[in-house]
Order: sequence, then structure tokens, then C-alpha cells
Amino acid sequence: MIATLLRVSEQVLLYLPLACGGYVSFSLLRIPNFSFEGAFVFGAYCGATATSLLHGLHPVLLICVATLSAMIGGTLIGLCMGLIATMGKIPYLLASIITLGLCQGLHIYVLGGSLMPLTGNNPLAVGLIPTHPELPILGLLGAVLTIFFTLFLSTQLGVCLAVYGQNPAFLKHHGISTHYVVVMGIMLSNALAGLSGFFVAQSSGFIDMNSGTGLSLLCVTVLILGNVSKQELTIVKLKPYFTSSLIPITGMVLYCSIQQALLMVGCNLKYFTALQAGIVLCIMIYMRKSNNAINIHTDHLGV
Repeated sequence: MIATLLRVSEQVLLYLPLACGGYVSFSLLRIPNFSFEGAFVFGAYCGATATSLLHGLHPVLLICVATLSAMIGGTLIGLCMGLIATMGKIPYLLASIITLGLCQGLHIYVLGGSLMPLTGNNPLAVGLIPTHPELPILGLLGAVLTIFFTLFLSTQLGVCLAVYGQNPAFLKHHGISTHYVVVMGIMLSNALAGLSGFFVAQSSGFIDMNSGTGLSLLCVTVLILGNVSKQELTIVKLKPYFTSSLIPITGMVLYCSIQQALLMVGCNLKYFTALQAGIVLCIMIYMRKSNNAINIHTDHLGV
């Protein structure tokens, strides 16, 4: 049981930044941003490169610089998509597909192929838990991320992201640049995806160009599970931004718990992507039928 809890905790902490980034794009901005699949890989590369070049630094400084480098790598991918969508006036879905295509060439160039093994010591591994050496540092970084994300949702920019997802015309009416809000939201979303990519790459010991494939479905699944659990969270009197910050966290915990439960009963995880797609489909059909939402307008993502 303890080993299972440790595995679930590690999986949650590895992908928690990605879930928070997906929440910004899919639930707050409500735009189809799939470019964070490219940011996931490029962030892993930038963080690994910083780790390799600065291996002589103090471990604490090395972790800070490496995580910051990973987030900068993801931010650059987000900036690219944001500018294509806003300055180029390209629809968000097409802009994200174009950005993802550009990332494919970028990844092949920087990785030198489809796979790049990591050399040197893992800065996240401290060895306090032999079977899960990254867990203590990931737990600390996860706590910092949770605090930052909760506080961010209460800021003016965090509120503007949510308002844009509900009614972009409201921002225009009050003289707030929607381009600025969208670009900043996409950059933040992709920065968090890049950070998650760095965590996963350090944990696995290599960077796989195809490791970002399917992350959009993962985020959608996590957010749907988190929104389902939100009904229980509303019982506790919490501030709205605090409740919102718990959606990606609880969703990721449920997601990883379900994955480990299926693994324990002997399910082949090669089919888990198809299984989670089926879960999402069933939940969405059930929710729409139970709420008689046939004629109710929803955003394109419906998350």
C-alpha cells in the first residue's frame, strides 16, 4: 500500500504543473491550446541543458536555474503560438497546430534525433527515499507551485483570464487588451507544461520527442475529473479562486489513482489512452443528458 501511495504521489507531482497549465488554457481562457505538447518537450530540453552546463553550481541554485530554464523554454513556445494567433489573426486551433508542427522540426534539431539520453546527475534526486529519489524535491516544488497558482488566480491577470473565457467583449468594453490577456495566459500555460516536461525527463533519464503526444487528452481527462470533484468541494466554504486551484490537483490525484488501480488489477496500460478517451466520452454524454443540456451553449472544449 505504501509503495502504491508513493507511486501515485510521484506521478501526481510530475504532471501537476501540466494539469495547472491545461487548466489555464482549457478552463480559464477556453481556447484549444495544444502547443503545450511541444512546450513539454522543449522545456525538458532547456532544463536538461541548463543542468548539464551548470552542474558545478550549488544543488539549490542548480534546481532553481534548471526549473526556471524549463519554464522559459515552454514560455517561448507559448509566445510563438500567442503571436501567431493574435498578431497573425489565425484561429486558436490552427495556430496551435501550426506551432506544434514547428516544434517537431525544432525538437529534431536540438535533440539530434527522436531520443536524447541525459548525462550527469539528476538535480531532483536527493536519495532520502531510495525507490523514489525525486519525491522530496518534487513535493517541495509542488507545494510552491500550488501556493503560487492559488495566489495567481486571485490577481487581476488571473481574473482577466477567467473573464476572457466567459465574455471577451467585457474586457474590450473596459479597455483591456484581449491580445495581452491571451498571450500571457498561453505563455503561462506552456511555461508550466515545460516545467512538467523537465520533471518527467529527469525522472526517466531521457528526453523523448514523442513524450508530449496525448497530453491534451490527459489534461482534458484531469480537468473533467477535477470538475466532477468540485461538486464536493463546494460543500466546504472556500474562496472561489482557492476552489478553482484545487480542480487540477484533485483531478490529477484521481487520474493517477485510477491508473494505478487499473495497473494493480492487471490492466495493460498500453490501452489506457483509449480507455481514458472512453471515460471522457461517457462522462460528457452522461452530464449533458442528466442536465438536459442539448440546447445550452457551451464552449468548443466543453470542459
